[in-house]
Amino acid sequence: MTDSGKKNIVIFIGQLAIGGAEKQSLLLAKVLSDHYRVCYVVFKPFKVADSYLHYLQESKLNYEILAGNFPTRIFHLIRLLRSFRTDLLFCYLPGDNIAGAICGRLAGVPNIIGGIRGSKIVRKKFYLLRFVQNHFQDYVIFNSTRTREIFCSRAYRRDRSLVIENAFEEKLDFIERPEQEPLKILMVGRFVWPKDYLTGIRAVAGLSELVAKKKIRLVVAGYGSMEHQVRNWISEYGLDEITDFHIQSEKIPELYRSSDIYLISSVNEGFSNSVLEAMAHGLPVVGTLTGDIEKQVLHGRSGYLAAVKDHKELTRGLSLLCERHSSRLSFGKEGYKRLYACFGLEPFKEKYIKFIQSLE
Repeated sequence: MTDSGKKNIVIFIGQLAIGGAEKQSLLLAKVLSDHYRVCYVVFKPFKVADSYLHYLQESKLNYEILAGNFPTRIFHLIRLLRSFRTDLLFCYLPGDNIAGAICGRLAGVPNIIGGIRGSKIVRKKFYLLRFVQNHFQDYVIFNSTRTREIFCSRAYRRDRSLVIENAFEEKLDFIERPEQEPLKILMVGRFVWPKDYLTGIRAVAGLSELVAKKKIRLVVAGYGSMEHQVRNWISEYGLDEITDFHIQSEKIPELYRSSDIYLISSVNEGFSNSVLEAMAHGLPVVGTLTGDIEKQVLHGRSGYLAAVKDHKELTRGLSLLCERHSSRLSFGKEGYKRLYACFGLEPFKEKYIKFIQSLE
């Protein structure tokens, strides 16, 4: 039996593969478990990352990984929602919204909350998600204001939509980096078209004098279907000799610590987890105006921002930071302070608790 005086919350995610949204769902389970009864439910048992499973266990979170074929897992989900006497169901990703909303309604869950983590969704799925949001879910939480505006301009209900940004968990010490040569410019992300590595590579190539004298190094860390294409672009722009490649590396934190500038050239982001990582490691950020990066990076104070695809303006930002060690330090410190003031676990927790209390 459960105590009716404390809310029972289920956080539902389709798969627990390595990814930013998946990590954020784990953080949500962790911060809410201090105040509510929380059960973290994974729908696909064959897509569970060992490191995330270890996180669930180490954090002593209550969790269920559903087993069996698709109909069996649907049945088990409905039964779990009923037996847990679920008051509130968070569905974290687009595919989870559909299965979670239907199962939640069949189980009689009073509050069903959807989640949208990026602005690019194929047309058929978009219309299905909109139908689900308008008829089966009570609210949808976006992780960026820009994404919310895109969806609400296409008939998502604004009164049922809100924004809660991503959080960064670890509390790291600020690194006051000594001046070093060569300077390291770091890019981290999947090798897929929304990350637009070509624009970032062109921006680095624009530092032609520093490239020729080998006074900079480009550090690229990631994985994905466009790896071969990214390598070709690096060769095409003459950056082979100054580029280090790290594929599916376990040394990402070390790469952040040893770098001097973080570069992100995406054409489509929601709320960038890699930028949060860079801020936590005291790195100034040079990036494109996509998603809510303007909330994360203060132009001229913690980094430099440019329009999407504008490699020349990105080059300008990189050049200004490469020229001045003092700017790199002051920008990095400003971003570090902003991260923990605005996007640490406490602000994240407070926003969710305030939202949950508003449903009472």
